[in-house]
This record gives sequence, structure tokens and C-alpha cells, in this order.
Amino acid sequence: MLPDVSRFDRVDPELFRALGARLRAIGLNAEAVTPIARVCSGMLDPLAAPLRRYHARKRDDVVGHAMRLFMFGDALPAFEARGVFGELPLEAFLEGGLLVPAGDLVRSPFGINVMSSLYVLCDDLVHGDEAVMGVSNTTADLCRAVRSDRRLDRALDLGCGAGAAALSLAARCREVIATDINPRAIVFTRINALLNDLNNIVPRVGDMFAPVAGETFDLVVSQPPFVPQPEGAAAATFLYGGRRGDELPLRLLRELTPHLSSGGRAVVLIDWPVVAGDPIEARVRGAAPELSALLLSAPPEDLDQWSAGHAFLEERAVDERYAARATLRRQHFERMEIEALRLTFNVLVNDGKHWARTVEILPASRAAVQEAHIDTLLATSELMLAPDAVLLAARLRLPAGAEIVERGGRARVVFRELLPPIDLSRGAAMLAAAVASAETVEQGLGKLAAQLGAGTPAQMLAGVRQALSLDVFQPIPR
Repeated sequence: MLPDVSRFDRVDPELFRALGARLRAIGLNAEAVTPIARVCSGMLDPLAAPLRRYHARKRDDVVGHAMRLFMFGDALPAFEARGVFGELPLEAFLEGGLLVPAGDLVRSPFGINVMSSLYVLCDDLVHGDEAVMGVSNTTADLCRAVRSDRRLDRALDLGCGAGAAALSLAARCREVIATDINPRAIVFTRINALLNDLNNIVPRVGDMFAPVAGETFDLVVSQPPFVPQPEGAAAATFLYGGRRGDELPLRLLRELTPHLSSGGRAVVLIDWPVVAGDPIEARVRGAAPELSALLLSAPPEDLDQWSAGHAFLEERAVDERYAARATLRRQHFERMEIEALRLTFNVLVNDGKHWARTVEILPASRAAVQEAHIDTLLATSELMLAPDAVLLAARLRLPAGAEIVERGGRARVVFRELLPPIDLSRGAAMLAAAVASAETVEQGLGKLAAQLGAGTPAQMLAGVRQALSLDVFQPIPR
């Protein structure tokens, strides 16, 4: 059964705020947690948990005790738990259900994820159904992609879960509205705002955009449920997006436009089902035709491995139930004619220009998408559509850290981050080098034309547009 969160109301809110301060004071932070969190990093969390717990137990100090209690599902003697809480009354948190007795020990039925300098209290998803997700790998990817020093007025975390994105946005926004159809998620978001001493997060319960009817935002962030739901699969509010998986995400995109302010942006992370004859970009354009769309699409995921992994996360054992679940999921993909899944950062912009573009990126864990990447790709996309005169006057450079490598008469652009390598013809490599070293595109093409003894800058401009479409260049503001 799901742990009871209704008892949180018995705890003075200021005690949750003080608990967050206490955890920060003892040094429960990403620097302390990362070495243990990386143990068995290539494994699924349930498989890695025993060894992470083992290493946490070897750290016999208050930070190690806090990690065991809140991160690795361990129980502590009461005196060690009191050390974690310091002068805060342990009994108040026992009464409120954050802690529960376990014989002579104390444990927490909840977990805390440490994300940068933030604490995210959440459920163990083994409970399924109405359990509330904290910070998955994809949630962390999404939060990184919207983290920025640029100030905004209002932002919306739609389908907020435990409020991870709202917490990430709070420092840059006057106000963040966090909504979820699951009332339990709103309880966690409220508590997490207290733990992190944030006063500008407003949690609201409701379906999709209903809690913000008539309101607009500078930024909308969402990771909607997007997993395809097989017949007979147990309900899980945080997980399923419909039979094919994209029904709920497409509904979100269809309802998005009225809630973006002029120039506003949405970043929606979706694992799209790949279906023959139904391109992902066309789906996005059809759902939000009034917006410009930049899709950062990771490589296809292996459906066999995906099915096995999700079945194990549900069962936490390799037995007949696991085998049945894994087979059920894989059969469902086949019935729905789903060929693969592609994790995609869907960036929608209310700019009045109505273009769409897909950019292939590295796997999300390696791509480390950031807002600066999105800004650059949006600027590149707009320049691709600009008149010749504007493009000729532009200043272009290779992305930071990228280099053109030539071997055996072939050329390749190797990027430091985000993008996979791109092969170029020798002529395209010469064009890229000339333009990237010149003050303007026109000057670079002029030098190249003189070097080759043929052509004009205007005649070579198609090559520049092609290079822009491959993100070989990025525009440099003047």
C-alpha cells in the first residue's frame, strides 16, 4: 500500500523548512551523494540498491546516516536518526508519517532525491498506481534543459509529480505554478517547496490545463506520462500516456498554444512511439500548428531491452511474473505497430513563424541538453529561413569545441557535446572552414570562390544553408 501522506498536515510546515536547512547544514548534497549513487551506475536502480546501501553503511557519519534513511531505503537505530535530525523533534516526524518505527529501528517509507542543491521527497514507484515520481534520469535531463540565469515572470510545471521542474525553475521566476491530476503529487510539491525554502511555487490540482484556464506563461515545462499501456496492465498515473503512449502527450500539445505568452516557450519531454507512415514531426505540427517546433531527438531505443527493464522495475524480481510482464509489453509494441521509441525534447515557441525542424542528438544521458543549446538551435533554425541578404551578412562559427577532422581524403565534424559526428564532402569541409574563419558569410564565400577560381558567394549560399541544417555552424550575435 502507498504510505500515508495525509499525516504530513500534522507537522508544522516550519519543521519541514527546518529539516531542509538541517540536511543542507550537515552536507547532504550532490557532492556527497554522487560517489555512492554512481555505484553500479550501469545497472537498474533495484539491482544496484544493495551495494549502494552497503557503501552508505561504510560511511559512519551523520551524512551517511541521512543517505541510508532517505535515499537507500535503510533503517537506523533511533539515536542515529536523532543525529540526522539534530535538535528537530523526531517524534513530530514520526507522528506525521515521514518516519515509521521498524522494530527497534526507524525508517522512512519515502525517498529523497538530491538534484543539484535541491531535495525532492517522493514515493518508491514500486507502489505503482498513484505513486509520485521524484527525479528519474529523464526528469533530470528535462530540468537541466530549462535551467538558466535568465529571469522569467511566470512558468508552469504541468504534470509536476513531486515538483522537480518547479523547484528547478523557482530561482529564475517570479512565480511557478505546479499542476497535477494526482492530489498526492500536490502534497509532495508543497512539502518540497518547504524543504527547499521556496515561497514562489503555487501547487494546484487538476487535469491538464484546467487549473490554469485563461492564464499564460513565459515557459511551460512538462514530462507527461508517455508509456504505451498494454491490455490488463495495472493503472499507474505517472506512467501511461494511452494505448500507443502518445495520446496524452498529443492532447497536451493541442491545448498548449493559448497558454504561451507572445515569445513564450514550452519544453516537453516525450518518448515518442515510432510508427511507419506517421512521422513524429508531422504529429507535433498537426497538434500545435500555430507554434514553431524544434525537436531534439535521441537515437531509437531497443524495444526488447526497454520491455525487459520496465518489467523488472515493476516486479523487482526475475520470475514468472517478470517474464509475463516483459512479454506482455513486447507483444503490445508489436500489436500497436510501434517500431521503436525516441526520447525527444519538444521545444515549442510562440513566435508567429510556424516552422518545424528535427535535430538528431546523442542519447539524452550523453547529450546533456541545456538551454544554451536550445537557444542556439532556435537561432540557427530561424537563420535557415532568412533571406539571402540576411544570411550573407551573418557571422557563423563552428560550435564551441567542434573541429573539422580530415583523414584519407574524407572530412568529419566532431562536436564536443550534444550532436553526433557529421561526415562532410571535401568541398563542404572547405566551405565550412572558409565561412567559420571570416567576418561574414559573404566574405568567407568570396575568399573560397577566389581560391577555387569559380562561382560566386550567391551561388555557394545553398551550401551554407545545407551546413546550417546539419548544425555545422552556429550564428554569432553582433
